[in-house]
Amino acid sequence: MNSTRAEGFLELSNSESPDVKQWDTWLAKYEAELVNYNGQKPDLAVWRGAVWVTNPRGEQWRERLVPMLGHGWLNVAECVSAAAVTGARILRGDTREPFAKPLIRVVQTYALTELPVQDNDVAIARELVFCLWTRRRDASPWNRAYVGGVPVFFDQHVAFEFCSLNAFLAPGSDGGYPSQWRVQLLKSGEVPTTLSEREVTDRDRRLAPHRIRDCSAFDHAFDAAVQLIRTFDGPSLAEKVASAGAPDGTHARLLETQEELPEAASRIREILYA
Repeated sequence: MNSTRAEGFLELSNSESPDVKQWDTWLAKYEAELVNYNGQKPDLAVWRGAVWVTNPRGEQWRERLVPMLGHGWLNVAECVSAAAVTGARILRGDTREPFAKPLIRVVQTYALTELPVQDNDVAIARELVFCLWTRRRDASPWNRAYVGGVPVFFDQHVAFEFCSLNAFLAPGSDGGYPSQWRVQLLKSGEVPTTLSEREVTDRDRRLAPHRIRDCSAFDHAFDAAVQLIRTFDGPSLAEKVASAGAPDGTHARLLETQEELPEAASRIREILYA
């Protein structure tokens, strides 16, 4: 970890992200992607060669804890504490220094080589298993962006909403609920993009499609992610929970959902392939 205290999966660079020369031009290029499900545009700033969201929806501890837990194995947008950021250039919006919330790196400023997972099916499988564990229900293409055909997820405002497994999987009315997650196959040779996956979602907002290339490879990665999370030891989890400033009880609940993860995985698989 470097002096910026980035809580994501990579070291921050002092240089500009690949192929980005002028940030105003960059913003014009990605304007259509930099909106949320409701059409709202987040505030943006340029800092240390990347673009960052300066007003994330999630509480500080949620935004910090997710990338801490996913460090090194999960494609999740990194988070930097507000106190670490000085000299940022405002690109869009009214948020100014000193920032009140942690900054979240905009996925479109990553290079594929920076991602810990560089395969679409593995990235989605790991994200969904992580969401089962942390009770993050809103796994959706609207909370992902793609780099070279590989997804990175963001927006942790509904992570760690701990409830029983039955309640988590209870029927919901739209793609923001696990009962509506569905695996769908990409066409041969198709490369998913941020906009293409959101367009698929918008055809039927009752569902959250998770488009993959190969069901067998996805299932293998899904099972491997379950086993990986089951190896996370209590003391290291407690340290991360405390460092993020999470509420009392968060560590205990993570241990509970970790223990029941095999059952949760079995039940969500039936939903994914319904």
